[in-house]
Amino acid sequence: APRAASPVIPTAPEDIIVCNSGFNSVWNSKGPSLLSELLHQLPQASKHNSSAGDTSSDAEARAQTWIVMEMCDHGCLQDAVERGWLQDVPSSAKGKPKMSAIVATAYEIASALSYLHSHGVVHGDLSAWNVLLSSQGVTANVGKRGFTVKVADFGLAHSLDTATCVHTLNYGTITHQPPETLMDGQVSRETDTYSLGVLMWQMYTGSRPWAGLSHSQILMTVVNGTAHLAFPADTPGDYLDLATACLSYDVSQRPSIADVVKALAAMRATWEGRWRVAWPTSQWHDAGGAGLECWSHHHGAGAPPDDLCQHRSAILTK
Repeated sequence: APRAASPVIPTAPEDIIVCNSGFNSVWNSKGPSLLSELLHQLPQASKHNSSAGDTSSDAEARAQTWIVMEMCDHGCLQDAVERGWLQDVPSSAKGKPKMSAIVATAYEIASALSYLHSHGVVHGDLSAWNVLLSSQGVTANVGKRGFTVKVADFGLAHSLDTATCVHTLNYGTITHQPPETLMDGQVSRETDTYSLGVLMWQMYTGSRPWAGLSHSQILMTVVNGTAHLAFPADTPGDYLDLATACLSYDVSQRPSIADVVKALAAMRATWEGRWRVAWPTSQWHDAGGAGLECWSHHHGAGAPPDDLCQHRSAILTK
């Protein structure tokens, strides 16, 4: 008898995306109706994607693997940086950094990494392209951003188990990788800490790291430590100190992600206080100020936090 479909549909009626393993078929829908729609289209999709000489059994032809993901409707952090969403006056031209938005975003990224690290998982490829943005969520308007962070793309993630690091021949985006990874493929929790430091630099400066350098030039520069990502002179001291520590050449000098979360939480409270003074109480209420209390409890139940892009694979059988 055919197997029942796995329980893959989210309980909340949010936008979701379903795509097959080759990403040549993609559906976008809202809520639980997607599964029934998809099951009706599977036979046609199977016929379309099968070759004339395919000798797969009928059972294999009926069973296909699909990925169900959240719909992140605001693109990625790279888009936010380039479009000026982290500036006081959003524009493509560089303006004054909006610290309430930057710190809130850094905090959410660090919180997602903290959850991964607590379960023995290293992301290994954290970059502005792998941090997705959604308009949904209780923290979407904290810092007047209009988005919530979703850390995604775990294709190069590693399970550490009892080890403190692993060695790999495949590493992530070169502009966001630390020297030990580029030099000998060493990946650890501190790899993610370094990558977060690059993102903190990128969000504040509004620039791409190592712009104008080729991959080989970036590799030599980072490995040899001949140059560093320089922060502007007006960078707030606490933010500068934390980002600089994350970007330390010496692995042992980088803070743990748990300590980064604590430091960013303190900064967030400071900058949110300034933001609340700058905006009338009614606007603060509309922006979801109560989300701060909700956020402080979202790790308690042990479920993945809102700042991780949730996706599941399932065998869907008609």
